Parts: sequence; structure tokens; C-alpha cells
Amino acid sequence: MVTSLTLGVYAVLCFLSHARSFEATELKPCEHQVLKSCLGKFVHAFSDFDRSLTPLEIHCRADMILARCTADSTCNGKAVASLSKALLSYLLFDAKLQVCPRETGVYWKLMGKAGRAPGKSFYQIMKIILSSTPTCARRSDVHCLREYVHLMRTNPDLCVNIPKKYGCLQKQTNICRARILKSLLAVFPVEADSVLHVLCY
Repeated sequence: MVTSLTLGVYAVLCFLSHARSFEATELKPCEHQVLKSCLGKFVHAFSDFDRSLTPLEIHCRADMILARCTADSTCNGKAVASLSKALLSYLLFDAKLQVCPRETGVYWKLMGKAGRAPGKSFYQIMKIILSSTPTCARRSDVHCLREYVHLMRTNPDLCVNIPKKYGCLQKQTNICRARILKSLLAVFPVEADSVLHVLCY
């Protein structure tokens, strides 16, 4: 079903997709602080949680902690934009597949931050919004998220575990050829790697 929210998001993303690409620059001091603070809270969420939560609930809670921290920050820049695009792509993916609850207000805030450095990722985010949601895509997501939560609980290293997360999804494309999965993989690894390059190298 195409809602007014879907049409509104589509219109904004269409505008941002045609905006001029940003040039690589040195990160602002506030960007380093956002990455340190928000990603620190994200990692902590995998060890500090209600023991009654399922792995999927832990994932959804951790992602929303990171999303709100990023969205509510006053800092903007290349790294914050990449983090916002990575987050936005996965939040919309999970929401479309009914893996995690929708958080519309957070989406709009992240979109504003992501729009500071627009690019081809927005085309793929549009595809996520407008894609159908076959059962195999949800099954693939749930499988990989359970593995990812286990990794984060036993060895909370983003530099190792994020590539394993999207690597798992890439393997799933051999058995699930859903457009929504391919669209996610055209955004999330690229933008996540941009952030990891700052953190890990």
C-alpha cells in the first residue's frame, strides 16, 4: 500500500538523489565525537539489556539507540551522513519486512543528515521503500541478524562484525533474489565501510 508518508519520503529522496555529490574532506571534530558516543552506546546495548528480550528485539533496540543518538546530534558532515545512510537503509529494510517497529520521526531526521552528502545511495533507499517484501527476504534478514547478535554478544567488535553481517546477507542472495535485499546491499556495505574506515584504520 502506498501511503502519504511513502510518497513524501519518495519526493524528498528524488530531490536529494539529483543533488551534487560531496567532496571528501577531513572530518570535523564533532563527527569523531558522534561516532565515539553513538557507536559506544550501540555496542553497549548488546550487553546491557533485559534478559527476556529475543535476539531480534536486542537488534531492534540497539539499532534504534544508535539511530536516535545520530539523529539527535547537532553535528553534520561526511561521516555522519554515511552513518545516517547506512542506518536509514537498514531501518527501512527491517520495517518493511516487519522485523522491527517503524519509527517515522527518526527516519525523517536521518534523512536530513544523510542529505548533507547525497549520492547514488538514495536511489537504492527509494527502491527499499517501494519494494515488495517476499518471505525469503525476511527469512534471510532474520537468519543474519541472529548470527550478528550472537557475534556482538560474544565479541563486540564492529570492525569485524559489520562486514560479517553484510557478508551473510550477500550469501543469502544465492537463495533469495528479492529486489529489496539487493537494494539494501547496494547501500549498507558502502556506507558502513566509510564509517568503519574512520574507526578501524
